[in-house]
Amino acid sequence: MAFWLINLIHRIASDEPYRKANQRELRFFGAIFASVPIWVLFIFLFSKAERSYLHEAGIAGLCLYWAGGATLVALWIRLWVKFVPTTVSWAVAAGAWIVMIVLDLTGKLGL
Repeated sequence: MAFWLINLIHRIASDEPYRKANQRELRFFGAIFASVPIWVLFIFLFSKAERSYLHEAGIAGLCLYWAGGATLVALWIRLWVKFVPTTVSWAVAAGAWIVMIVLDLTGKLGL
């Protein structure tokens, strides 16, 4: 289940009053929304090759690969939130999601 949904259910259950998201939260969620399709495209791009690292790595190699990837994503999000305004995040997100959907519908994404 999505974290925001769990958070919303918890707030409703605890009778916490509703409040609008502050600027920092809007920037964070905008960065996440823009980054998801970009990272999905990167994952499919680097794991498609016949002799890619993901096809030949062992368990330890895969753990290091995904831990490094998670660290890179966390750093990406942190820098994105710090330097990119919310409106730019939403514009990039719209473009990235459209590109990913078109690639998926045309069969070029590799799913």
